[in-house]
Amino acid sequence: MLNLAIITCVSSLNRCRGGNEESIRLLIGELIKRNVTIALYSYPNNLVNMEGLNNIKKNNQVNLKPLELFAPPLTLLPRLLFELKKAEKNIDMFHIYNVFPMAAAGLYKVLGGKKTVVATLNNYAGVCPTGGYLCNGREICSWYKRTKCLARGRGFFSKILAPFYSLVYPALICLMKKIDGYIAISNSVKTIYSQHGYNSEIIQIIPNFMEDNIKPINCGIKLLEKHEYQSEKNFKILFVGGLSEHKGVDVLIRAFALFIKERPNSELIIVGNGPQKTMLMELSSNLGITKNVIFPGGVKHKDIWSFYQASDIFVHPGVWPEPFGRTILEAMTYGLPCIVSDLGAPPDIVENAGLVFPAGNVKSLFKCLIELHDNEDTRNEMASNIKLILNKYKSEKVLKNILQFYEKHVC
Repeated sequence: MLNLAIITCVSSLNRCRGGNEESIRLLIGELIKRNVTIALYSYPNNLVNMEGLNNIKKNNQVNLKPLELFAPPLTLLPRLLFELKKAEKNIDMFHIYNVFPMAAAGLYKVLGGKKTVVATLNNYAGVCPTGGYLCNGREICSWYKRTKCLARGRGFFSKILAPFYSLVYPALICLMKKIDGYIAISNSVKTIYSQHGYNSEIIQIIPNFMEDNIKPINCGIKLLEKHEYQSEKNFKILFVGGLSEHKGVDVLIRAFALFIKERPNSELIIVGNGPQKTMLMELSSNLGITKNVIFPGGVKHKDIWSFYQASDIFVHPGVWPEPFGRTILEAMTYGLPCIVSDLGAPPDIVENAGLVFPAGNVKSLFKCLIELHDNEDTRNEMASNIKLILNKYKSEKVLKNILQFYEKHVC
């Protein structure tokens, strides 16, 4: 029986459930079914209260301060190093799920840590201090550039810390490269990390998996009615995700403004919260499309399925190399054709069940919206391709690869 410690961290005190958290919940649940003993270290501790995680050992009960989450690889390093050294007697290996704790894990290995440490690469904090990699490798990551990116949109104290974090960040990357093995959740992630000096030979591509036995629900229309949903006959375009710069929702709204002039019986549903929500609502107002754009805000994960079921297509307009895109799989589970940007993993996930447009290109996205709206046969053909695609992301297949990865690396 494998004794596994999973260590994770999210970069916001306000996030209680996102793609990272959902992936952890599903992974732990499936590992427990396969007789793996789990000890969870979660920073901050809001992750330990998710449903399905009641019967595991939860070690961290510490709330983090906002400044601690400004630069998690650095600010959490002493605490995480202590936890790793303390736990090594009772576990067989550590799984760092999320890039932020990797520097502490690397230092643990440098200082003679005895247990195997593997990590899941599910964001770009191992190559970019913001984790967003918005430049997509087009710019030299100098001290000045790192400082500028870190300070943008931050509070006063974070701006003061930005130059120091930018200075020590290359040393943190060196520590992150000391880990025994990595799981990249997509080919895009492996490529980017390999380009930045990580050993590609110890990076294995294992995607996230979908929740099994998702059952259709019948409350989609009723739930949308609470959010000024207009007509069941309207063509409904859905986005689900965080409302932050790298998600490209402003591109979607601008494309929809062009689209609604040509196809007026349509609605755009934007599910999620984030720092850009107010700006995006103002953008909708300035473009004169407020009546056709619905902002339900943050929705509990158990209610998300209602929106998928009530929609016609799904759009993922990211302007960064999205590491995976769990919401794309969720949309496809409900048979929705998808439109995705050409950066990161989404084009590889969608395959022939959607359309791809150049990231940030409003007119190209507009044309994709028109194409799917006007061609029901195309939408049906894409929907028919989904089942074969989703077979790649079934839990049984993915978990087999994860357990083989553990077996390969365990001491």
